[in-house]
Amino acid sequence: MKKSIFSATIAAVFILSACGSSLSVWADTDDFGTELTTFRKEQQIEETVLYDQNNIRTATGLTYANYEVELELLLENNSDRDLGFIAESLGYSCNAVNGFMIEDGYLNCDVPAGGAEEDSIGFDYTGLLIQGINEIADIQVGFDISDDDYNHIYTGPLQVKTPAAESYDYENTNYRKVINSKAMKYTYEYEIASFKEEEVYSSGGISIISEAYMINRDGDRSLMLEVKNGTESQVYFTTSNITVNDTEIYDSRWSFDTINAGCRALVDIRLDNILDEEEWETYGIEEIETIGFTVTVKNTDGIVVSEPSAITIEV
Repeated sequence: MKKSIFSATIAAVFILSACGSSLSVWADTDDFGTELTTFRKEQQIEETVLYDQNNIRTATGLTYANYEVELELLLENNSDRDLGFIAESLGYSCNAVNGFMIEDGYLNCDVPAGGAEEDSIGFDYTGLLIQGINEIADIQVGFDISDDDYNHIYTGPLQVKTPAAESYDYENTNYRKVINSKAMKYTYEYEIASFKEEEVYSSGGISIISEAYMINRDGDRSLMLEVKNGTESQVYFTTSNITVNDTEIYDSRWSFDTINAGCRALVDIRLDNILDEEEWETYGIEEIETIGFTVTVKNTDGIVVSEPSAITIEV
């Protein structure tokens, strides 16, 4: 089983780097010299109480560093027990920026009983830009708060907004424009062999709204699914039983993604992580024509909330 969204592909497919405070991706032009977008650093937030239950409080500010935007936190522990605050761990992750789930913003901070600690969680500009995000409209973060006896409080997604949220287009397709731009493909040496803005799954408010079959410079192949949670509740979206050309190559759960209410996630099925190079020949697969998988969606109580479906995508 593998949990992954677009940040994993940034590392494995794009191998991006950036420097200084001027960060941008590039437009699809003849000379590749016109900026598509630069990250805007004007948006601010007022100090906000994110969570104020069980004598625990988190308050925030927003600052812009050289390489990332940082959500500044004041973690107050007004209880009589030492507490640990964790965000974006393998066990609990529900961070999002502008309605896109983000595998970024890790925090692990211990706060003594009756004490307070300042800390921050960062979101890399380059990763945000590749997902079509060039300013902060809102940030959602969630905390796993625990004591020494392993009692846990899961806050759920907590949201803070900037003034940009009032006019921000949460249905924008900037991610699709960026990932398909020629400059991105040539610079980071990947090919999109197939890209479809096609709804291949829709049930119970959950839908798959675009599909990109990508090949990186090392020949590794990946199917990227843009998944939308149109409900008012957080869900868990899983893929399993992966097939290629109608041959099953993985018979268990492959990916697991938390998607907040009203948010989208980029779900990555990286085929060359499933089979080693010599195994493709064993399965008799020379060229990939179709990729199949089964979708299951559950709510936070573990109840299936949309129709489990087997999906096949031609690439």
